[in-house]
Amino acid sequence: MKSLEFSLKLSALSAMLYSAPLMNIDFLPVREMIASHAASFLGFLGQAVSRDGTLLMLGNSEIAITRDCVPWKLTLFFFSLTLLSSATIRKKAAMLSSFIVMVYAANIARIAVLSYSAAFGEQLFWLVHFVFQAAFIAFAVGYWALWRR
Repeated sequence: MKSLEFSLKLSALSAMLYSAPLMNIDFLPVREMIASHAASFLGFLGQAVSRDGTLLMLGNSEIAITRDCVPWKLTLFFFSLTLLSSATIRKKAAMLSSFIVMVYAANIARIAVLSYSAAFGEQLFWLVHFVFQAAFIAFAVGYWALWRR
């Protein structure tokens, strides 16, 4: 019965994921910050990259940092999981803040890898994109399960 209750509550909280696009939030300042950090990371790795706002150019490839490049859906989902956990407020805050830091850093690395993979063709780009999506979801659920202990 508890798992059914948990599932229903998680579904209700996650409904925000479907209503957020209706609010037409584009996260422009965050997207520009992500593009800047990704360009810096690529430069650190020795790649010749240029940036124009939220557009990264690496070789003949251009990667647009869109609203979906901001891991807001994953963070909102993790927030819902965290909110439903029985942990103290202090532990929930630590869990959420550490998650945000790790996901932000992983997202910068993800965008760098995607930018690099785009140079090898669109099929590889979308394959790598799918693998990263699955890995991020698995990480969120795994990290939450680890904290629940």
